[in-house]
Amino acid sequence: MDGWYGKTPLYAAAANGHVAAVKALLKAGVNKEVADKYCWTALHAAARYGHEEAVLALLQAGADKEAADKYCWTALHAAARYGHEEAVLALLQAGADKEAADKVGAPG
Repeated sequence: MDGWYGKTPLYAAAANGHVAAVKALLKAGVNKEVADKYCWTALHAAARYGHEEAVLALLQAGADKEAADKYCWTALHAAARYGHEEAVLALLQAGADKEAADKVGAPG
């Protein structure tokens, strides 16, 4: 893990919706699956903050849409919990598991 709490430059770019930076980092070959100390990836961050274009860029690069944090939250959980409809739709269209349940059994 790199940086503050393991947040990489890709995570920071995705969380802030900087799509050009996300694409440049992916093109440079960064590991898109690095998770922070809470087990969130760049895809979780983009979904949580509703940055649909960053979500799409990460999905197109092959980011794991089923990566789960320590509570079994996927990016779909994050997008749904914070009301980001476009990110939810992008994840569903990419085949994210709409029945995934967290540790207390709440579906995404």
